[in-house]
Amino acid sequence: MLTLIIADDEKIIRDSISSLVDWESLGIQLIGVCQDGFEAYNMILDENPDIAITDIMMPGLNGIELVKQSRAMGAETEFIFLSGYQEFEFAKQAMKLEVRDYLLKPCSENEILSVLSRVKALVLERKAMTLINTENESLRTSMLSLAVKQTIIECLASQSDESMLLSDMFGKEEAYTLIHVHYLEKKYIPEFLKKADHLLLDHAKVFMYYVRNTLILILPVLTEDSCTLLCHHLGMVTYTGQAVALSCTHQTFFTMKSLLAFLLPRIRRFDKIYIVEENGNAEEICNYTLLFGSMEHLLTTLNKDFAAFQKELLRSLREFKDPELARIYSFRLFHSLQVFLSKSSPSLPFSFSAYLQSLLKLQSVEEITQFTSDAIITICLSYTTAENTYRSFIQRTIDIATEHMSDPNLSLKLIAEDYLFMNVDYVSREFCKDTGEKFSSFLTRIRMEKAKEILATSSQEKIYAISEQVGCCNPQYFSQVFKKYTGLSPSTYIESLKGDLQLWNA
Repeated sequence: MLTLIIADDEKIIRDSISSLVDWESLGIQLIGVCQDGFEAYNMILDENPDIAITDIMMPGLNGIELVKQSRAMGAETEFIFLSGYQEFEFAKQAMKLEVRDYLLKPCSENEILSVLSRVKALVLERKAMTLINTENESLRTSMLSLAVKQTIIECLASQSDESMLLSDMFGKEEAYTLIHVHYLEKKYIPEFLKKADHLLLDHAKVFMYYVRNTLILILPVLTEDSCTLLCHHLGMVTYTGQAVALSCTHQTFFTMKSLLAFLLPRIRRFDKIYIVEENGNAEEICNYTLLFGSMEHLLTTLNKDFAAFQKELLRSLREFKDPELARIYSFRLFHSLQVFLSKSSPSLPFSFSAYLQSLLKLQSVEEITQFTSDAIITICLSYTTAENTYRSFIQRTIDIATEHMSDPNLSLKLIAEDYLFMNVDYVSREFCKDTGEKFSSFLTRIRMEKAKEILATSSQEKIYAISEQVGCCNPQYFSQVFKKYTGLSPSTYIESLKGDLQLWNA
């Protein structure tokens, strides 16, 4: 039902029109009767009526000014002017303000109904067009959101160049602002969005994604000042359990295509990305390309740290949600393992074909994950037992080095002479032959891995204290070795654990 107000300084006119018309039968609700222009203006601001019948000549604020000020405030009210014969030329000028119709005083019921019928049709047509435009915009936004999602999925599931994945629909000249909210843990996304809701409320389209401690917002383009202010306020949001202050960065792109061309290569570096809904729920998308590519790295941990290999194997298998992808990954893993083990033992004591035949019969991701994990661990344990990877004195060397890595005087010479009672040159040569690396490299590796573990679990630990725990008395030398081993200084490594901010600035 449409709404209408009447404004006239003459009571008899107000009362006559109010009582003369059967408003309900017209599908119109009379919501107010005003005695001057100021009262009508306030009611238009408060009630936003669809139609206003107003006198032209009123004290305080006349009809012309009422229309001008209402339009300036964004009111979509359609106006019908009441005028006397002497005001007719004045009324014609009002038509330039897109006043839809007028009534000459005195007016009959039929004249009022005729004008109302015309204006009502205009209002209903405008409302219908507004609804269509809103639905079209909503549909376009949904399609754009779906296209962006699909492009991200394709990017993470294939080796294709990012430019080949960008649809023509992304090329429309419509600018966007990209905002990164750094240092936000995934479990706090719902609370953060609840706290930031009033900041994002004015933005009709907000696409949200999440990767490793970073929330990504895509908004309709903002001015530099507005964007800076929004980032400032987002960075000030606090929530229960917050460990690190948030940090925001922003960039502007003239098309969605240029924005995605910037974003896709960066999110490809991560093993997971989440599509975030307004309520904070996050839909996980796994980077299968990265996961398949990490298979070689997984196998290199086999001879170095079997416990780590088991843990990483199970984690990789659990990433898959689709049975076919899980089966393909398992097939490749079995094949890669066969090649890997064959390098040192051409004749293996088990049949890979039997495992692959069993794998084909499995249907669910859970079954495939459990079978593959159990089978590969069984194979690796059998291989280790059959081949006896390290000779006893080499294993003894590894155990002593691991136990005494905090000793700054630890060396292969000390181990060989004080523990093994063997020639150091012989031990050095045989250690490299069995393990594939020099003892010095091995000692540096286990010390730096231990340092990484300490930094990850005790980020407040002083550098000199960590260096002492891994057998490096000189903190400066420790920092140099750590940076050479990891590519990052200890302090930068701690920051990378918080949010991998350097990945976005690369």
